[in-house]
Amino acid sequence: MFPIRTIMAVFLAASVVAQPAIGEPQLFKRHRDHILGTSFDLVVHSETEAAADQVETAILDEITRLSGILNTYDPSSEISQLNEVGQATVSLELIEVLNACDAFRKETSNALSCRIGQILEIWERAERNQKIPDRPDLRLQAGEVRRAEVGIHTSTRLVTRPEAVLFRTDALAKGYIIDKALLAGREVSPDVSGILLNIGGDMRAWGSGPHEGMWRAGISSDSSGAADGQSEGAILSFSEGALASSGTGPRDQVIDGQRFGHIISPSDGWPIKGTLSASVYA
Repeated sequence: MFPIRTIMAVFLAASVVAQPAIGEPQLFKRHRDHILGTSFDLVVHSETEAAADQVETAILDEITRLSGILNTYDPSSEISQLNEVGQATVSLELIEVLNACDAFRKETSNALSCRIGQILEIWERAERNQKIPDRPDLRLQAGEVRRAEVGIHTSTRLVTRPEAVLFRTDALAKGYIIDKALLAGREVSPDVSGILLNIGGDMRAWGSGPHEGMWRAGISSDSSGAADGQSEGAILSFSEGALASSGTGPRDQVIDGQRFGHIISPSDGWPIKGTLSASVYA
């Protein structure tokens, strides 16, 4: 569904050294591919496998439901339908994501924008046609998007989309889905003591982890300066919260023999340069 917004090799260091006593929480791990267009890893800390199965089912059901709202690669999704019209009344979930996008757009002075769908489509066509986009034209289009008046009315859930704007909420939508899915897993099985959900390197943890109550993740960045293609990594221990990573790497585009990063700056419509990767815990 959503492109993997990360080059981080994130793994779960959740091995059990000794067999737990009866009645003590155990770790149950689940892995799936092709969830939101990437990998899905779930660790559930619970006394029974049945409880872990309940959590997994609830999480997957919530992901499927929200994908029907936020999947820009599905023409039948709610956000795709919104992108076909100038005005529509939308779901509460889509309003929440669009409001979050707008808040971060303002907080970051337009460094993050969910309005640049047409610019992203230009780069997608450029890769298919192997023709580098015209940079001055992209800069002009980015200016039109920045000046466009988008109407998001929370009380009525009415959204007005000007012609210059095409919504692409991928940068925030995956995290929103992870938050909602983990909450659904918590609610279906209150006896579970801890959950860690990792989708394509974006993860959310709740409750007690296997390492003295903490969870662990390994982070390494893809660096062309290293002989093996990877820089030295680090192990991060964290409690409840979220960890997200992004950067240059496997999703970069090669057009007419030149390499371009897949993360596009809303300020001028051109790929960012000078940053290998970033990871943030909150």
